[in-house]
Amino acid sequence: MLGTWTYGKISSLAFKFIKSFDTSPVTVSSIINSSDWTHFIHAPLPPDSIMYRDSATICLYQKWGFVIKYALEESGFERELKALQGLASMVHSPSLIAHGTTAARPWASPVPFLVMTYHGAPLQNFDKSIVNNLYNGIVKPMHELGWHHHDIKPDNVMIDAHGKLTIIDFNLAVPFKECKDHICPDKAFLRKWGTLRFFMCLFNEHILSKLGARNAFVYSLC
Repeated sequence: MLGTWTYGKISSLAFKFIKSFDTSPVTVSSIINSSDWTHFIHAPLPPDSIMYRDSATICLYQKWGFVIKYALEESGFERELKALQGLASMVHSPSLIAHGTTAARPWASPVPFLVMTYHGAPLQNFDKSIVNNLYNGIVKPMHELGWHHHDIKPDNVMIDAHGKLTIIDFNLAVPFKECKDHICPDKAFLRKWGTLRFFMCLFNEHILSKLGARNAFVYSLC
């Protein structure tokens, strides 16, 4: 049985994705030129590096600008897929290129995976300046789009060569309506780093829940 996937927004890449595959979902075309002939070699594209996490194996293709995340648990994969689709308009989250499952084998079940844009290396730590940028550029827009991340930490915030921050790893993310206020990790993060903004955000969400719609004045507070 071949693995399959679904295309999202495909960026301009120097290799091709293959619709069905047996081993790797990515094939590279290496071109060998001489004075009188050109030869094409097709082979699985090896990652530049691999990260192992409790819930996923992540293959990084820095030179090509994307990552493939193989999920080790189905529920986390579904949450991340829905979050990435819901946050497609957000500048500081990865763009979803494709998603699918690997081939079923006698010794292994199919593994779901996501193909996303690459955004640099993880932060080493947080400080007030970084958290201020996170709040304005990531947390606030993410909440306005109706999603809570629930795992904001340096390992999940990437920084690229230009200093742009991008939040990753949405396997714990939930829609705003499913978040329990009294134990929300995002609100605990805001409370830790900025009490005033934390209570403004609580007020914002309380008013929104009463109105059932977005309000420009309320959003100006959070």
